[in-house]
Amino acid sequence: MIKGILITFFALVLAGCSANKQEAPYGFKWGQTPADLKRLNLAGLQCTEFQENGALCSTPNTPTVKGRMFLLMFSREENTLMLISAQGKDSRDQAVILAEYDETNQKMYEKYGIPKKTIERYKRDSFFLDKISDDETTPFKRVYEQDGMQIMVGIVSNSHFKKIHDKKDIIYSVMTIHNLIPNKPQEIITKNEVE
Repeated sequence: MIKGILITFFALVLAGCSANKQEAPYGFKWGQTPADLKRLNLAGLQCTEFQENGALCSTPNTPTVKGRMFLLMFSREENTLMLISAQGKDSRDQAVILAEYDETNQKMYEKYGIPKKTIERYKRDSFFLDKISDDETTPFKRVYEQDGMQIMVGIVSNSHFKKIHDKKDIIYSVMTIHNLIPNKPQEIITKNEVE
């Protein structure tokens, strides 16, 4: 019985240690609240807090990166930072978009390893950006996971975020989203399994 208690205790301690090692990108910290974010005095920060808890903030600056659009989402349960989205440079040039996509994915590969999922529905040697603007999903993306965090790098268009009336107004960018994966229930070890 004591072995079972010790194994459960160490499993919980180790799970807690891995959760504390997660690093949020761009100088933010997982667990920050909207109030913590406001204390950073980031130029251009705008936050909308919801009556039911949670918040959504946008900023063109972070503690470590300037001049790029970021969206931060805070959980309804604890009102803490749970998702950071960074938008790349806007372009209509597929070669420019693919170069940024590849460069961003190379950095993610070096930091997080091989992607857990790769969805690239279109051939790179044919023009496909217009298909991305028509698709509700992100048909060109790679997803990485590490220490309770998921990272998605995908090509998106501004038509994913607002109504575009004229196709010539559509622009594309590479979006990188870091989000915490909700905790999974800990596996309980029974007395019979230990003996």
